[in-house]
Amino acid sequence: MLAQVFDYALTTAQVSVAHVIETRRAIELQSAQLAARYATPEQRRQLRELVVQMRSAGSDHARRVACDTAIHTVIAEASGNPLNSILLAALRTPVEPSSRIHFDDRRSESELTRVIDAHEAVVDRICAGDAMGAVSAMSYHFDISILHVARHEADEEEKAASNG
Repeated sequence: MLAQVFDYALTTAQVSVAHVIETRRAIELQSAQLAARYATPEQRRQLRELVVQMRSAGSDHARRVACDTAIHTVIAEASGNPLNSILLAALRTPVEPSSRIHFDDRRSESELTRVIDAHEAVVDRICAGDAMGAVSAMSYHFDISILHVARHEADEEEKAASNG
């Protein structure tokens, strides 16, 4: 039900992808902090493996997005707060466009590396049990995500204005 509400708000332009990311950011910051405290050894292993898979995805855009989604899902589950997983799942539909934008082919290799490095920093802090470091790393990850999405939305608006 929540997924439908969030998707409807996005589809009817009541909210933007940037709004969705800002809301997701609040959930994910808390999830990272709690995951650093409560993640099981198996969840920590999964997170490390997902970063390796993301880094080795090369030009496989779909694989990078799948790894991104899986990392954030495991972090929410590792938080120990089931509401984090429920809310993240409800945001998944409107978040999917931002994930595709976040790893889109228009990004340079250095930009993609920076995004992957940001995920790795979050995972490193969670695996080290560093709650405040995990929050800081997740905040940086969302800072670069929000900037890229805002730039992408501005480009799309400019393109629509020049075509219309």
